[in-house]
Amino acid sequence: MQVLVVYESIYGNTHTIAAAVARGCGSEHDVTVLPVAEATAERVAVAEMVFVGGPTHMHGESWAMTRDGARKQAEKEELDLDPDASGPGLRTWFHGLGHVDGIAAAAFDTRFDANPAFTGRASRGIAHRLRHHGFRVSADPESFLITTDNALVEGEELRAENWARSIVGTAHEPV
Repeated sequence: MQVLVVYESIYGNTHTIAAAVARGCGSEHDVTVLPVAEATAERVAVAEMVFVGGPTHMHGESWAMTRDGARKQAEKEELDLDPDASGPGLRTWFHGLGHVDGIAAAAFDTRFDANPAFTGRASRGIAHRLRHHGFRVSADPESFLITTDNALVEGEELRAENWARSIVGTAHEPV
């Protein structure tokens, strides 16, 4: 099966989870991990399963303003930026994507390790946009947690691998 993992990342945590999702898909599948800037409509069209993830900013998906703010915060606090942090976000990607015809998909995000009522969850908005564009969402949206020190909570990479593994096997079944 052709699997595409599309991610938006500022500090690298979502990129790390995207790589873990790819590992979880297993070697029996042809898996490609791409930042949103490289995930063209043509690449999406040939996929049989698409995972899409991004960071949670201000209770939901990032905006140009929140991405800009996160980059400025990284400079101020001397945090490392993901190599693709200056590229477009998922909102921009979805605006240019167009309609697909029933490709299986799953949404994920990274967010602070706190009650989602306080942090929000970008994955819900991502799943909504996936459905709007004609994807067949094959799993409930999932969040992977980061600490206030901007590090993944211990065990989140393994949890992402297991999550992806459970989805790939059932990709043709709607939620």
